[in-house]
Amino acid sequence: MAEQADASRVVVVAGRDSPERGASRGLPRATVGARMCLRIRDAGRGGVGLVMFKRRTIVFEATDIDAESAFWAGFLDGTVEAKDTWHNIWVDGEWHLAVQLAPDHVPPTWPEDGWSQQVHLDFYLDDLNAAHEKVVKLGGRLVRAVDDPAARTGFRVYTDPAGHPFCLSWE
Repeated sequence: MAEQADASRVVVVAGRDSPERGASRGLPRATVGARMCLRIRDAGRGGVGLVMFKRRTIVFEATDIDAESAFWAGFLDGTVEAKDTWHNIWVDGEWHLAVQLAPDHVPPTWPEDGWSQQVHLDFYLDDLNAAHEKVVKLGGRLVRAVDDPAARTGFRVYTDPAGHPFCLSWE
């Protein structure tokens, strides 16, 4: 029987692994690729395990899943696969986001009052103005502009139709 790690000693690190980083740890390139992975390190024993996901997605809750999924599909140049209470957003043949019906959804109020943003996405891009126009046309709302859009790095905070915050960023 496999030994279970003490939860108080487990450190979880999520991220993308590259073939080069995987190969440097002795992992076969074919199993690492550009998939999302989760490295679990038992802090007490120093052991490392790698968990490969077949699929990963971010799920947004919304009261109007049609508007929410149309916004994200439009912004990401994807398509919507609609079911009664769940919509998948597909981009380039891969499942990227989902929207789940939540009749009692209350959107976060960040950054206006400093409360928790719950979760947010950052999109790094080259053409801030084109992305801004696309977001607004699709029903997004600018909630915090930047002082100097010509600065070398920065971000603008927007919300989607259900009020979830995200940033258009540049570096």
